[in-house]
Amino acid sequence: MARGNPGNLNPVRSNDEAKKRGKNGGIKSGESRRRKKAEKDSLKKILDLVPNMDIFLENPKNKATFSMLGIKEEDVPDIMTLTELKLVQLVMNGDLQSKKYIDERMGKNPALELKRQIFEQDAEIKRLNAELARRKHNVNRQRLKGEYDVDLDSGLIDDSNDCDGDGLE
Repeated sequence: MARGNPGNLNPVRSNDEAKKRGKNGGIKSGESRRRKKAEKDSLKKILDLVPNMDIFLENPKNKATFSMLGIKEEDVPDIMTLTELKLVQLVMNGDLQSKKYIDERMGKNPALELKRQIFEQDAEIKRLNAELARRKHNVNRQRLKGEYDVDLDSGLIDDSNDCDGDGLE
C-alpha cells in the first residue's frame, strides 16, 4: 500500500515532461554518487593517517592491548587499525552491535548462514526421501516376484537373500 498523501503525486502528462524528469533525476543521482565517493575518499585518507602514538600509549589499557596482541610500540598502526582494535575490545567487553558489525565486514552473515544450512538440510531430506522411495519400490517389486517372504502378522520382511543389508540383492 502506498504511503504518504496521494494528492502530492504529480503524474507525468507528456513524453517531454517524462524526459525532463528523467534527466533531472539522472543529474541528481550523479551528484549524489559523486558526493558519496568524495566522502568515502576523504574518510579513507583520514583512516590512513598515522596518529601520534605517544599520546595513544599514555593510556595503560592501550599499552596492555598492544602488548597482548604482540604489537610493538615502535610499530605504528594507522587510524583504521586502531579503530578495528577498539571494535575488537568492544566485542570482548560484550558489545553485540560491534560483533554484528565485524561479522558483516568479514562477510559473515548469520541469517544467510542459517538459510544455507536449511537449504542443505532440505536437499539431504529430499535425497533421503528419494532413496526411501527407491528402496520401497524395489521391495514391492521383489515381493511381486516372490523373492521375499513376508510375515503378514508382524509386517517384517525376511530378506535372507540380501547379502549386504541394504534392502537390495
